[in-house]
Amino acid sequence: MSLDLDLIYSQFNFKVDKSDKNKIYEFEEFRLDAVHLMLYQKYEEIPLAPKAVETLLALVEKRGEILSKDELMKTIWTDSIVEESNLAQYLHILRKTLGKTKDGKSFIETFRRRGYRFNGEVHVGAFSSKIKQENTNQKFVPIHAPTNGKAIREATSGKVVALADWRHDAEEVEKLPEAISPPAQVTKFPVAKRKTFPLIGAIVFGLLILALGFFAFIRFHSETPTADAPISTIAVLPFENGSGDANLDYLSDGLSESLIDRLAQLSQLKVIARSSSFKYRGQNIDLQDAAAKLGVQAIVTGRVAQRGDSLIIRVEMIDTRDNRQLWSDNFTRKLSDAQKLQTDISREITENLYLRLSGAQTRQLAKQETTNPQAYELLLKGRFYALKIGKEDQKKGIEYYEQAIAVDPDYALAYAKLSGAYANFAGNSLGDPKEFIPKAQAAARKALELDENLADAHLATGHLYQMAWDWAAAEAAYKRAIELNPNLADARRIYAFYLGVIGRHDESIIEVKRARELDPMSLINSMSVADAFLFARRFDEAIAESEKLLELNENYRGAYYTLGFSYAAKGMYGEAIANYQEATRRGGNSMSGQIYLGAAYARSGEREKALDILKQLETSKEYVSPGELTVLYAALGEREKAFASFEKAYAARDSQLQFLKVDPAFDSLRDDARFQDLQRRVGLPQ
Repeated sequence: MSLDLDLIYSQFNFKVDKSDKNKIYEFEEFRLDAVHLMLYQKYEEIPLAPKAVETLLALVEKRGEILSKDELMKTIWTDSIVEESNLAQYLHILRKTLGKTKDGKSFIETFRRRGYRFNGEVHVGAFSSKIKQENTNQKFVPIHAPTNGKAIREATSGKVVALADWRHDAEEVEKLPEAISPPAQVTKFPVAKRKTFPLIGAIVFGLLILALGFFAFIRFHSETPTADAPISTIAVLPFENGSGDANLDYLSDGLSESLIDRLAQLSQLKVIARSSSFKYRGQNIDLQDAAAKLGVQAIVTGRVAQRGDSLIIRVEMIDTRDNRQLWSDNFTRKLSDAQKLQTDISREITENLYLRLSGAQTRQLAKQETTNPQAYELLLKGRFYALKIGKEDQKKGIEYYEQAIAVDPDYALAYAKLSGAYANFAGNSLGDPKEFIPKAQAAARKALELDENLADAHLATGHLYQMAWDWAAAEAAYKRAIELNPNLADARRIYAFYLGVIGRHDESIIEVKRARELDPMSLINSMSVADAFLFARRFDEAIAESEKLLELNENYRGAYYTLGFSYAAKGMYGEAIANYQEATRRGGNSMSGQIYLGAAYARSGEREKALDILKQLETSKEYVSPGELTVLYAALGEREKAFASFEKAYAARDSQLQFLKVDPAFDSLRDDARFQDLQRRVGLPQ
């Protein structure tokens, strides 16, 4: 829709005096009116905030030149101090509006750390927009941009108060000196003459209001999620190891994972967790398909090569809604500057997403956890191995974390990661809790001592509090970790687990689903959804979730175990045995798995098989949890041995006792006063 401005002005008794002093800039199918601050595409007016048009005008007038941010800011905001993010927002709007030139370039080109340049051939025409006010003594400023109702015209001051953009507060736009006739030009006429066209004036004014309403309607609908909507969800895929040396996988993976960690601290951006985004590894990834499955609008990819002691990195960010490149750059840094490189890349991404960062967020993105390059490299190696499943790999991960701390004793993140690795080693029955839990506690305390705002440190501390049955302290630590890093999927998943074991099942299911949203391809998150249903005694739903998981990965042992637990709880012991055996066949020969298999044998009437397993467990040199061994004693009807094993578990602070309230395998013991007393001593709700 376009407005016939000459007609509108004539009805208000304005006349346009066409002089040669004012300019119209034409480029391709656009016309820029420098006086009225209006932009047209062909003959249609494009509704833009005045400051956005001023930004374009400044660039067009200096076309072919690179204007720095400071130059643009001084040109556009001559009498006020504003944040750089305002300029970034207007540049974003203009890029979306103008698109690309005929030769495929962006009309507004960014030069990193230098500024911006307008591209395109511009024709300059002369057109006077000076307005003479002949039939009224009232000053009038036409409003040419939609204002969502917050913009008003002040008839006496000659100023327009309008929104710079729909998402920001109103700003006062200075009146244009040439758009308002000076007092000497105003001629007063008799009142009777001013009343000659009241009806026509009212009709035209009404049409003007309708036109503005139409523009507001269009602008409102443009706020719906489209390819022009701001990006709020992103995934960082594993950077390609361009060196061809598999021994450097830790470096390419570590750099991309560190970037995820930095971006995840921004509450205004949803960042997909590593375990999901890292499913998409390789050169021939369909980015739009990956984005759809991950639930994101943009994807970051990269390639890392090492040449001597230098890193050569190519990073690219794609808007997958229309498969358009948002930004790309090449970085060459010394290996010793790898941490600084993460800061540079994350800053470039946030700038090109036009995110408004608080001062605290800006400082957090720029923060370096260690000043020692060797310690950082050892941390990356530790992460690489600690995230693997095998016992030996996890031991190697612990060793690298310990080496990182030896190199830099003040490395808070290394202590937090080491604490988590120790706790997982004990919690998965890979090591004696008496040895590893105190180590985990000491590392977590040191991490918090060094950096109380480190989310990973609070997560590690919460996990340890939970294993020590300090339920209130555990919840506080989990909440603090989530507050510090709302995108930390592990924190939400472990907090959901905590909520499940203390019996707050509805909250647990909600929280674990949030974790899965942040990490949709994570098998452990899908497994945790099934476990949340298991703890809530919604066994059929637990079975359904486990079967869905196996459709994604038939080798995932955890799903077979949860199927076994669920079928056993339903009294379907044949199905439970089959799933426990399948888990064992696929490499899950843990002490815990053998206990539950033996219990299923016992309850199905195959007592001899159950006793054979019990004998192996009682004589094993590997660590066997006394809390879990109770399950097998209970299934065999050995009630006294079961409670004796419970007391051993209590004395050893066995973390398996956290399942007392929710594990169906304990149901045959719940009517015993000793069980209720144990649950009270552990601190679980009755």
